[in-house]
Order: sequence, then C-alpha cells, then structure tokens
Amino acid sequence: MVALADAAGGAAAQAEPALAAQLREHAAEEAGHVDLWDGFARAAGAAEDVAPAPETADCARVWAGEDRPLLESLVAMYAIESAQPAISETKLAGLREHYGYADGPATAYFELHATLDHEHAAAERALIEPRLAGADEAALLAEAERVLEANWRLLDGVERVNGR
Repeated sequence: MVALADAAGGAAAQAEPALAAQLREHAAEEAGHVDLWDGFARAAGAAEDVAPAPETADCARVWAGEDRPLLESLVAMYAIESAQPAISETKLAGLREHYGYADGPATAYFELHATLDHEHAAAERALIEPRLAGADEAALLAEAERVLEANWRLLDGVERVNGR
C-alpha cells in the first residue's frame, strides 16, 4: 500500500500535469488503504510497530521504484495491481474458510482489492498502451518481473518469520 502509493507518486513526478494529477490521486487512494491493512493486522493479532522483515523492506523498495521512469512505473503498477484481485480473492477465501474470519476489519482490505484493482489495472494498461511505440519491451518486461519476484520474496519472508 505505502509502496504502491510511492510508485504512483514517483510516476506523478515524471508525468505531464494532467496525468500527474491522476497519479497523485491514485497515490492518495493507495495511502488511504493502509488503515484497512492495519485493521486486518489487528484482527489477525499482529504486533504493532514491528520492524519489517528484510524481504518486506526489499519488496517495498522495489515496488516504490525510486527514480524509475514513467513508463516503467506504470508497468510496475500494472503488474502489481493486475495480480492483486486473484491474490485478494484467495486470501479472502482462506481467511473465511481456514481461519473463521467474518466479514469486517479482517477482510475489508482484501474485499476492496478483489474488485478495485481490476479497475486500477485497466486504467494503468490504458496509460501504458499509447506509450509503447519505441519502448524497450524487454526492459518493461524485466521491470514487471522484478516487482512480482519481490512480492514472492516478501511471502518467503513471511514464511521464514513464522517458522514455516
């Protein structure tokens, strides 16, 4: 959430004024989702004010993409947000079926992202497509892979921290 907000903010810094305003709005929206995540964390019994695992910190750094050019930022955001609906649906099902969580603070973040990120990904795709002429497609693909691999490493870190 914070890292995705940072990615949108970084993209805004590289964009023309109209697009910059849209991306700043997206960044603010993503930053607003932190409270939803915190609601899940509290419901799950997570300790507050714990330093992130190294894998989490690395994922946040990669997702935020400091000084990443506009097109690469849009591709990174698309890669992240196009994957989130399926991930959120799976997490929702697991929370309900395996952990007995009812709809509410524990599920609100995932309920939102199971639907909203379809819209976000479509909007990012619409911004990417007209910018592809002459782009280094291999570099764009590498950036998409980089952000998705960072997410997998984050999940590996969650398993490591939890002794699995």
